[in-house]
Amino acid sequence: MINSHILELSKYGLNKISEDYIIDYLVKISNHGKINASINYNEFVTNFLKEKMKEIDIHDVIKFEEKYPFFINYNHNDELKLTLEELRKSKYWLYCNEGYSTYSPNKVKKNYFIKYLEDRIIIFNQQPVAFQQLNLIDDKSKTEYLCLPYTTSDDEHFSYQDLQSQIKNLKKIVFVHSQNDCAQISISNFNTISMKRINKITPLKDLGRFATLPADVTFKAIRDSFEFIHMYLDILLDTIIKYSLFIKNKEGNFDNFYESSKFPGTLKKIGIKELKITKDQNYFINLRSNHGFIDFYNILLGSILVALGAITARRNSEIIELHPLDCLLPQYIDPLLTDFKEFEVIFDNRKSGVSGINFHREKMSRPIPSIIAKVIYKIKKFNEVILKNNLSTLSEINLINSYSYKRNTWSKLSNNSYSNLLNLFCDYFQTKKIEYSPNEYRRYYIRQHQLRRFFAMMFFWSKSFDGLDTLRHFLGHTDIEHLYHYITEPLTGSVLNGVKSHTITEAYLGRSGPIVKNIEDLRTVLLNHFNVNDLEIISIKNFDSTNKLLSKINYLIDEHIIDLQPRFFTTKDKNNNIIQEFELILIIEDEI
Repeated sequence: MINSHILELSKYGLNKISEDYIIDYLVKISNHGKINASINYNEFVTNFLKEKMKEIDIHDVIKFEEKYPFFINYNHNDELKLTLEELRKSKYWLYCNEGYSTYSPNKVKKNYFIKYLEDRIIIFNQQPVAFQQLNLIDDKSKTEYLCLPYTTSDDEHFSYQDLQSQIKNLKKIVFVHSQNDCAQISISNFNTISMKRINKITPLKDLGRFATLPADVTFKAIRDSFEFIHMYLDILLDTIIKYSLFIKNKEGNFDNFYESSKFPGTLKKIGIKELKITKDQNYFINLRSNHGFIDFYNILLGSILVALGAITARRNSEIIELHPLDCLLPQYIDPLLTDFKEFEVIFDNRKSGVSGINFHREKMSRPIPSIIAKVIYKIKKFNEVILKNNLSTLSEINLINSYSYKRNTWSKLSNNSYSNLLNLFCDYFQTKKIEYSPNEYRRYYIRQHQLRRFFAMMFFWSKSFDGLDTLRHFLGHTDIEHLYHYITEPLTGSVLNGVKSHTITEAYLGRSGPIVKNIEDLRTVLLNHFNVNDLEIISIKNFDSTNKLLSKINYLIDEHIIDLQPRFFTTKDKNNNIIQEFELILIIEDEI
């Protein structure tokens, strides 16, 4: 209908919908999405807001900004072609016209502008762009840097899955051909339309997957978490309980507690001098200087989540829901006082159970090393003290809990607080930054779905840093083939494929890491399957391009075109002892 002037629908009906027209339409949505295939959405929103603000008095805006101070989102300041004054007026107009979400009052409603397009375009199954430039409130919980994407999705193009669905829906128009009193359309126009044909004209992306963290980022995070736990777990758990009881017994405020004998000199020496750091321009400097007691305790929680998340390889929801007192087997053995090593952690399996009123999840246990068992045991004893002193109830807490210094109580983590603790951990330990676009740096902010790949990644990378013996000792397996199956069997196909694609990408780009046999064959596969004439080696500084390559390799593995497999064999070391070894091989399943 939008293009009726081109098709001359009133005169020719559907007869002008030719094969070329359909191909052109599919190429447009492949490159720009369904909304922008028909209309330039950003331009529409810009013009819409400029029209609406014509009658707005700047003095009303100034008064409005007393409640909602204006700020510029420098990382998203070019989404809409608006001047500074126009942007101020836009926010005011949106606020007055219910443009901001009640659920998330900082953001414009997702489909807010779509309703003004109802007479021009109908959109199904695609969310429009969220304009962060129009955010109403400066986010005080924001990270030091913007986050690098968590998925390997190539956002510039429509996906294979999206386009396949679109072609299927488009072909339904042929149904009218067999109906009486309906405009006719040539069925032959649809015979040669296929995914392969569109992909020859324009690149398609595979469905986004959770991106695998670079090995150096993962390994450093694990080391930082364990070192922090080793140094500060005992003293922080002991001190924060003492502080909580100090407040409960109304003995004074934090300053009084800080000056008392109950506050350890060790924490003073590392920099702690106030209860909570103010969220100002110096926040992250003060965070890394250890100024805030609560902030420092939250770094401990983040470290525990990183260590526990990597070692157990469970979902974040399963870690959140660990029982506060009963999640360790054997139940009555203190790992601090025994040489016993075969401990297990008990989870509620989130992928099991029957829905309904009597919802029930399967209980399952997984082996953990004694070092993690000791951490869980100490936290369990900590929770017993919380309950004994009525600082929370059993129903209000799980194993790992956040502390509210304003209410002096502990409570369960939410998905949001879990992510915030991981963000804090990353800013404190300054995980790697990448130049995401010219003069814009972004940081790797870790998520649990990335930590679940830790052991699989460590296996693939172990040859590059002699880590295999450490891995075997840590997990209690001497046979490396058994070790490989032990590590990979619990992982879903998509998680393991993500590790494989990351390993292949690193090897192909020639970065320090695993050596992959036959890696030189990858170039030919990429050229053939993605219809390109040449391929350029990408710099590590170009995150976006590297991510696109990773996305393509993910697709090739998912489609069983290539695979990465270890080959196990025995050989002799320099002392003539027979040892087990393995090599990584790129397997080409499809003909080159």
